[in-house]
Amino acid sequence: MKRFFIQLLAKAVSRGGNLLLNIGPKGDGIFDSREEAILAGITSWTKKNGESIYHASKTMLSLQSWGVTTLGKDKLYLHVFNWLSNGRLYLGELLNKTGDHYSQKIHPGHLVIRQYKRLN
Repeated sequence: MKRFFIQLLAKAVSRGGNLLLNIGPKGDGIFDSREEAILAGITSWTKKNGESIYHASKTMLSLQSWGVTTLGKDKLYLHVFNWLSNGRLYLGELLNKTGDHYSQKIHPGHLVIRQYKRLN
């Protein structure tokens, strides 16, 4: 379940939006345990990967078949939801165009790809 909400968050940021969850206490003032688990999962993930969400924005790249991208101050973040069976990741458009927004923001040799722990 946490995987769904983390992907939803990444998708929202990659499109220039944000995510509002309608989670609150029940009538007796206690939070539902399932909702607590969702929030705990999102919190755990954002402690490690929050840089790719907070203060990040959408990119000018087209939709990728494997997931979404977000852009930080000087980093491109890849949110990979579906790895290809050959283990390779193809990033469309990043190196194809010259003189556009990305050639100014991301320079060859400065692209850092960090592999985050895969979600279960």
